[in-house]
Amino acid sequence: MNDYCFSKEKLNSEYKYVKEKLDQENLPNNIIADLNLKIATLDDIRNTFKLKTYIKNLINLPTYDKNFNYKVAQEKLNKYVSKLQHEIIKNTYEYFLGNDFKSNDEIMSFYLSKKSILTYAKETFLSIGGNSKKLDIIMGPKNNLLFLSNRIIAGLFYPYGKKGYILSYDTDNINSFCCLNHELGHYYEHCIHNLSKINDEKTFLYSEVLSIFNEHIGLDILKKHNVINDNDILEIQRCILLNNINTISNYFDLRFLVNKDNKNISEKAKIHMYKNAIEDASYYYSYIIAINFYYQYQCDPILAIKNLNHLFRKIDNNNEEKVLKESDIDISSNVLKKHLNKLKRNN
Repeated sequence: MNDYCFSKEKLNSEYKYVKEKLDQENLPNNIIADLNLKIATLDDIRNTFKLKTYIKNLINLPTYDKNFNYKVAQEKLNKYVSKLQHEIIKNTYEYFLGNDFKSNDEIMSFYLSKKSILTYAKETFLSIGGNSKKLDIIMGPKNNLLFLSNRIIAGLFYPYGKKGYILSYDTDNINSFCCLNHELGHYYEHCIHNLSKINDEKTFLYSEVLSIFNEHIGLDILKKHNVINDNDILEIQRCILLNNINTISNYFDLRFLVNKDNKNISEKAKIHMYKNAIEDASYYYSYIIAINFYYQYQCDPILAIKNLNHLFRKIDNNNEEKVLKESDIDISSNVLKKHLNKLKRNN
């Protein structure tokens, strides 16, 4: 029997409770919005008990707009991607062109027991400054907030009020360890910056930073316990790299189609849904920022965590470049180049 699973009874009870609150009269608009968000989240989570819906929701199938809308696409890009973010994406893309970052995916299947996965994931979370009480809440089996399953192809984090729900792999290998660390990174961000309250505007492209950062710190924890060595770390880091940069071409396709010179093409073109292309950019951009924090952590863990928390607590649409500099992020991307050269040398 799986000790780590969602409780259908608890979810149904919570759903009923939120519905009853929503039915009350004269609720402020912000409370209504919050309750509606909770209802939507609970609906998603409860669908994990419906296998077909459960798998369908997790498969990253290409979704297309048959009638490409130039105006809407341009509005989405302007809303979610700042000029600075676009410049960093554009200027770093050439580092990957012509470089065949081959990965040995077999290393992700290396055996790691469930007990070890949970133990080392907890240590990783605490090592980046995570709160031990909040960790106990999300990972306590009796709380039914962590669901480990072997029937999924991707992990998920559901922010819910001050807590959250995690869906992750239940296979005894390094891939499961990385997936759990990735979702715990989202939980850490939720703890310091309520993800339910974030405006999906110019900070959207930072949404994977803590998760990717936490994945890398987790590898150092495995090395500390002699589970993997330096060469293994580079192999796994290459897999993480490819997972986050492989679909960035969708973003450039979208940019190309909204270019004024390509309006005639865009009328008939098909492309990934606007949000999907921008989400692809969020993984790519977040990877760049996460690598910065990872190298900061190698030099001074305490300062790195301080800088990381500063970025997530302070950054908004109006102060991005200032906060990046205050957080010691190298926007010229020399840190990224250093990291990629290391991965290439070991290729």
